[in-house]
Amino acid sequence: MNTNNEHEILSKTNLDDSSFINDSNSEEVIKLLSETSKKVIECLMIKRNQAIINSEIWVDNLWLDFPLESFPENWSIEELDKSLDLILSNILPNYSSPNYFWHMLTSLNSWSLLASNLANIFNQNIIAQEVWPTFTQIENVVIWYISELIWYDKLKSWWTITSWWTNANHTALLVARNKILPWVSENWLTDSLEKYNLLNGTNYKKVVMLYWADSHYSIEKLCWYIWIWTKNSKTIPYKDWKSELDIEKMEQIIQDCEKNNILVLGVVITAWTTEKWHIHNINEVSSLTKKWQNWRSIHLHIDAAHGWWFLVDPVIKDELFNWISEADSVTIDGHKMFFTNYSCGWIIFKDKNDMEYIKHSADYVIPELTNHDNHWAYTLEWSRGASWVYQLYINIKTMWREGFIKSIRRLIDNKKYLESRLNKFKDHFEILNSWSDLNVLCFRINLEWKSNDELNLLNDSVKNELFKNWKYYVSSTTINWFKAFRSVFMNPLNIEENIDEFISYLFSLIEKYKLT
Repeated sequence: MNTNNEHEILSKTNLDDSSFINDSNSEEVIKLLSETSKKVIECLMIKRNQAIINSEIWVDNLWLDFPLESFPENWSIEELDKSLDLILSNILPNYSSPNYFWHMLTSLNSWSLLASNLANIFNQNIIAQEVWPTFTQIENVVIWYISELIWYDKLKSWWTITSWWTNANHTALLVARNKILPWVSENWLTDSLEKYNLLNGTNYKKVVMLYWADSHYSIEKLCWYIWIWTKNSKTIPYKDWKSELDIEKMEQIIQDCEKNNILVLGVVITAWTTEKWHIHNINEVSSLTKKWQNWRSIHLHIDAAHGWWFLVDPVIKDELFNWISEADSVTIDGHKMFFTNYSCGWIIFKDKNDMEYIKHSADYVIPELTNHDNHWAYTLEWSRGASWVYQLYINIKTMWREGFIKSIRRLIDNKKYLESRLNKFKDHFEILNSWSDLNVLCFRINLEWKSNDELNLLNDSVKNELFKNWKYYVSSTTINWFKAFRSVFMNPLNIEENIDEFISYLFSLIEKYKLT
């Protein structure tokens, strides 16, 4: 790609007007994708007979029967067009839309589209440094920057990017189990517990995992994966519908476990995941896990799928997440608001020695002596794609930190603006989580002459109408038996005008359904 053209394109990116977010009509995006793809493909074509690019080893006529510039003769382009038309006619939701106020994913930015395109052309497996040393180092650089946010000692911690968030949590739960029962890989769980009792002079009858009562559904599923069945798991209750952890009851649960000869392997709490808006009291939970049984700390894992991104903002980090470094491990979703494809997750451990409990080796992949330079030996998935690694790297290089902080503050400003607008119409709306600090706002339509049952029906009717026409996308939830709307601002393209139009549209639907 021409260097001058590249500089010209990059200089047009202005964080103040959100042009760093993908716009499907952007000529710059199209130009970036086409020119960089062309450059990579031309490189591949020139070296198409090489098994390894930039090697002295040449293999002649490798791709002569399958040239990149044409399809096989028996392929029907009409079939491709048909499938594409079907996809385009049913595509939803549109994460790039400024009327999208929901959660799960955000719009990809231009850099992520570019990086994903390039990485996928290589179709690279970053299983080990010897397979692709460049992407292995890129992964190190990415998590080096991101781990800095948590106050971990980067020389003592360990990290890896995973292909999905559940895999990251699975890694944490396995480590928590194997730290206490390292013999599970050789024996059944019950046999390992007997060995534990023999070595420690204890008499534990079973093991449990503690997790927040409203944890993501996959936490219970993952407990099954590590042989901790539902009946052997205990949920930590919360005080009220604000979802604050009941620390006193949690301490009582741990004490009861000890009295009843139950071994607690780990505790899982939440720091602003997708479903809930609350950040748990990490400091108090950490104090409990450290003092129980005096001689052994319980592994504390934090599911911060949604919240980690906010640590980029130093003000929010100090105010809301200032105890997160107390956790033994933390999981994060890159696809939430780091502008990557789904599903990008990663896991960070405070003590890299913990990873010895899930270490694997294979002589055909990598020599034992160089394992410290490769993450594959300490992951549940040896083979991993390069797309998310490269997307994160490009985003950090182009947006860190100014771009991310501007995005974060815009999202929070949008939430506050919606809250202020709804508060002006208290005769029509009720905000249900006014204490929420970040980008989630839950509210319901509330007309004083209607009963709660009637209000639930009204809110459901308006929700269904919204879902029929798809003009606006806001999710629904139930809070304290109230049917409610749940808006999550994750798209920096949302502006006040969109919010005003959304409220006006809600009023029109209220008029339509309020008498039914």
